[in-house]
Amino acid sequence: VEPLPVEDFRLQSSDSSSMMMGLNQIISRWQVSDLRRKYKFGVPARVNRGLYALKIPWGYSKPPGQEADSQAVPIIVPSQAAIIREIKDLFLDGKSYHQIQAHLIKAGYATPTGQGPWSRSTIKKIISNPWYAGRVYFGRRLTVRDARSNTARLVANPNPIIKDGKHKPLYSWEEYQRIMIEVERRAAGPRLNLYPLTGLLTCSVCGKRIYHKDVRWWCKSRHVKISNAMAMEIIPEAISVALQNVTVAARESTAYDPAPVLADLERQRLKIQQAYESEIYTHDEAERRIKAINAQVKAVKDGELAYIRKQQERETFEKTLEKAKAVLAHLPEWIRSEEPGVVNALLLRLCREIVVTPEHGVRVEFRD
Repeated sequence: VEPLPVEDFRLQSSDSSSMMMGLNQIISRWQVSDLRRKYKFGVPARVNRGLYALKIPWGYSKPPGQEADSQAVPIIVPSQAAIIREIKDLFLDGKSYHQIQAHLIKAGYATPTGQGPWSRSTIKKIISNPWYAGRVYFGRRLTVRDARSNTARLVANPNPIIKDGKHKPLYSWEEYQRIMIEVERRAAGPRLNLYPLTGLLTCSVCGKRIYHKDVRWWCKSRHVKISNAMAMEIIPEAISVALQNVTVAARESTAYDPAPVLADLERQRLKIQQAYESEIYTHDEAERRIKAINAQVKAVKDGELAYIRKQQERETFEKTLEKAKAVLAHLPEWIRSEEPGVVNALLLRLCREIVVTPEHGVRVEFRD
């Protein structure tokens, strides 16, 4: 269409303009539909083949000469991978997000974007990414829309796609479970570590948390009231005494191996598919049976994950217990003098809760 000056243009002078606009609308709708189709079906297909979903995570790149190949398996970038492993080690060693951030800035490491300083959100995204443990994933979050308020929010997807990736991992899947256990523990812990014992003290009467206010520790129902000086006198001593008597249960002698059960379920699923093709089962009956087997497969895999996490929690507890017993002789003084964040990081790994009675009695409940 020959362009015209604005003052000379008349929509009714020719049908070519309206035809072009209509054609552009058709093409635009097709392009949007094609993008949605690729996102809904193409991306999950990539993940099922062991490839990254949309973007190669930081620390990896395509092999030289394969930059244009969408099926290329990414390889490790050594300089970036060293930073990722360092972040992981610092996090599992009990360092806070703020401490890790300060360390990275002081070391002069470049951020994944190459712009701006390191942030807490960037560090959390790196340590929470299962890619570095050898898994590829898609759909870990879902968009939930509220028609009444015309708003949308992201929620965790209970059934994301997670598969073994073709790439070489930076650390093991077991270590990743240790990371996620620590992430959840910190999310449930205190936001501000202004005082030692924050997030640990519980009322023996109502079971509610005891919080610090006006140089005292209070139960919300006022069952327990104890001054900070008294708390720092009796509770560290009680922890020290309890540590002297704590023992760790023996490890299970046999490892959890779901492979035989999963192989048997896969054989059952194949038989059902063959029976459907032979017209022994109707479509609805075959679909019902396969759904039941898929539910069993999920239960077995969830059991395997629970076993791995249990073992990692035990390992974390044992290592923390060794650290605590190494300073047992002067543990009460260490609790009183060390930074609250350091004290709480160790005690939250070690203790499920510290129960305080109205008479200022103390009972320590360990995690293991």
